[in-house]
Amino acid sequence: MKKLSTLTDLAVLRISIGVLIFLALWIALEIYLGRRLKKHLKSYDNPNVYLVFIWVYRLINIGFWIMVFGRQFIRNVIGFPIYAYTPIINISMMSIVMTKFILFLFIAATDIRQWIRKKRQKVEESPTQLSRRKFIINSGLVTAALPVMGMWYGFFRGKYAFQLHEVELAFKDLPEAFDGFKVVQFSDFHAGSFDQTEPVLEGLKMISNLKPDLLLFTGDMVNYQAEEVEPWHQPLQELTAPFGKFSVLGNHDYGSRRRRAAKNNRNDNVVELMKLQQKMGFDLLLNDSTRIEKDGQFLNLIGVENWGKPPFPQFGDLEQAFSKLPEDGFNLLMSHDPSHWEAQILPFDRKVHLTLSGHTHGAQLGVELPWMKASPVQFIYPQWAGLYEKEDQYIYVNRGFGFIGISLRMGIWPEITQITLRKA
Repeated sequence: MKKLSTLTDLAVLRISIGVLIFLALWIALEIYLGRRLKKHLKSYDNPNVYLVFIWVYRLINIGFWIMVFGRQFIRNVIGFPIYAYTPIINISMMSIVMTKFILFLFIAATDIRQWIRKKRQKVEESPTQLSRRKFIINSGLVTAALPVMGMWYGFFRGKYAFQLHEVELAFKDLPEAFDGFKVVQFSDFHAGSFDQTEPVLEGLKMISNLKPDLLLFTGDMVNYQAEEVEPWHQPLQELTAPFGKFSVLGNHDYGSRRRRAAKNNRNDNVVELMKLQQKMGFDLLLNDSTRIEKDGQFLNLIGVENWGKPPFPQFGDLEQAFSKLPEDGFNLLMSHDPSHWEAQILPFDRKVHLTLSGHTHGAQLGVELPWMKASPVQFIYPQWAGLYEKEDQYIYVNRGFGFIGISLRMGIWPEITQITLRKA
């Protein structure tokens, strides 16, 4: 066997092994579900139910494997522009995977229960037990349909269901002139992802109607290319605030992974994006600061470049950003990635009263109810959506205006944040 000599070889090997393991597990799941569903459907009195379901199930499976392995063939051999339908294909695949996983949980639970009962009692299932088993599997079929319906809602409507989150924060050392000062934040615009115009314009209109004193954008204006934002130049330019409109860069604003990893983060793409933001009226704070004056009193506004845990770029420099400011004062910081807060901002020798971040999107998928908030992203980011406090310092993590990766939002809706500062 040829010796692997580079990290690329190792990465390819790991990915290949991961793909093989996934395929093996998926095939095993298919065989198990197929057999168990056939047995379950044969228990129905009407044989047409069995035939219809089985053929639908087979067609779904065929479609899934075509979506997984047939894209290149359809595009290159048949000539059909399949990548134009990538968002719908991705949602379809996710729907199939989620449905089968939920069905697996219900059917496996009944099988395990039956196996334990047989081991203990050494008897076959009674008619009552068979009826209960049938009810549980039917419940699984219904339950599997609910999140799929939610995903399709998230694809067509949820990703544009903009929500206003209003927060009021009181600080003892806030200058009196800023009591009632209204800061509006939006983040993670991801201009290259939008597939509709009117809903986006409605979201921007919501921002404008809030009439903020100060408007802040906390990074990821684009997915990768500066030109993505050009169609939105006019509506973004029309956003105004009497005390200014400021922004910082997020990890996506530096372009591709290769560009992000480069030591020189001022490539042509970034320079062009910076120029476009300035033309739209945003004052970029890149490891820099400014003082917002009101009635002879000041609020310090600081912005750092992206700082995140690897593989995300770490260009943020707090020392440089604070270098022009006096030692005392009320400090409001924009930093795109919330992992920066615990890693560097909290232990920093200057108190940051309020940090505004974005980046997580709340995974665009989760549950938010008055009594609970949950998302897969919480296992990666301790601060992932909303307000957090530690050591008398606050961070607010915006859930994001746009979307990327999966073209949907379900449960974690796009957000516009209004923070009202109060003198305690």
